[in-house]
Amino acid sequence: MFYQISTVHQTILLTAMFLTTLLSVALFFLSISGRRSKPGICVNILLFIILFLLEETLSEEKGAASGLPIPVWLLWCFTCCTALWSIISIIRCQRYLKSNLSLFSIKRAMDTLPVAVCFFSPTGGVKLCNMQMYDLFRSMAQCDLQSLGEFDEAIDGCGENTGVIREASDRNTFIFPDGRVWYYSRGEIITPDNVRYTEVLFTNVTELYEKQQELDRQSRELKEIYRDIKRLSDNVLEMTREKEILTAKTRLHDQMGIGITAVRKMLLSHHTSQESAAALEMWRKAISVIKDDNRYPGGIDGAEDIISDAAAVGISVEMTGTIPTEGRTGRLLLLAVRECLTNAARHADASILHITSEREEGAITLHITNNGKQPEGDITPKGGLLNLRRQLAECGGSMKIQSLPGFELTVTVPEDLEDIL
Repeated sequence: MFYQISTVHQTILLTAMFLTTLLSVALFFLSISGRRSKPGICVNILLFIILFLLEETLSEEKGAASGLPIPVWLLWCFTCCTALWSIISIIRCQRYLKSNLSLFSIKRAMDTLPVAVCFFSPTGGVKLCNMQMYDLFRSMAQCDLQSLGEFDEAIDGCGENTGVIREASDRNTFIFPDGRVWYYSRGEIITPDNVRYTEVLFTNVTELYEKQQELDRQSRELKEIYRDIKRLSDNVLEMTREKEILTAKTRLHDQMGIGITAVRKMLLSHHTSQESAAALEMWRKAISVIKDDNRYPGGIDGAEDIISDAAAVGISVEMTGTIPTEGRTGRLLLLAVRECLTNAARHADASILHITSEREEGAITLHITNNGKQPEGDITPKGGLLNLRRQLAECGGSMKIQSLPGFELTVTVPEDLEDIL
């Protein structure tokens, strides 16, 4: 009997029975979560009660133990069989929980989600929340999440006493101390029995946020590059204009040299009256150029300057309508006229330049032709014309070149160009 064995043997038996009791308790909780059958739960409870009563009885004085007519071998057999049965049942419950839905399956599934999610009951209490939401809330409020009111206070108080930063541009974006970026959203879920639950979500958008920051940085760099290119384009356009003006003035000075040379030869040798008249005509043109240069020593960036340059190279300008000279619109129109004047003198040997100006629907259109040689084929824009087209395209204008049967340049520029820029 139990009272007849040694103290060490008694201690070992009681310890084995105590451990078996713990296994019965663990099996009881697993049986509830695993939806085990009621008979199995009742058997487990019965075994737990028997083990508990045996332990209590055997742990008392020898007199109480001696009154229990149960051999020691039978106690060992009962304890071992109960332990073995509990272990097998626990293993079966574990397998069942892994392969079937249980009361805690949804919670375990939510804990594996990459998003932080929490559902609040209509009274504001926490109904269901995953571990990710608990971790984020501790970073925001330095305490555990208990209610919807605490959550709203933590959202509104971000950045004051915690390291969580709320983006100023997007109030739903939060940057946490570990460098991760989370996007906050909120909604409601209505059950079939018309119960409203509040759903709050935090979605990890760290990668998207970093890419957005990189795109913003590249956009700023592209804007700087665009401004540099625009300045370069303006400089190229100005250089082309100055080059064309220089070419025209060089041709004028060459004509002056021809006139002076002709007059000098007339004075040093005998010529007919007809030759003398031609020399005097060349001299008169040279004097006209000098007179115009002295009249406008600083240069004129306007229609008068273009007309005077045209007269100096023997080209008269016939204009229908008026050309504005103020602002960006005027500069582009005058640039188109000067380009046509240069090409008429250089390539067409023209003597008359026709310009027609029209105003319609907030834009000014110039039609420019000349009486010079007709083009042999289609004109391909290059040099000054190419820069002019590029400048017009940037400002919302347009340029059209007609080669056959006669040359005609059509330029359209918005009248309110300064407001567009």
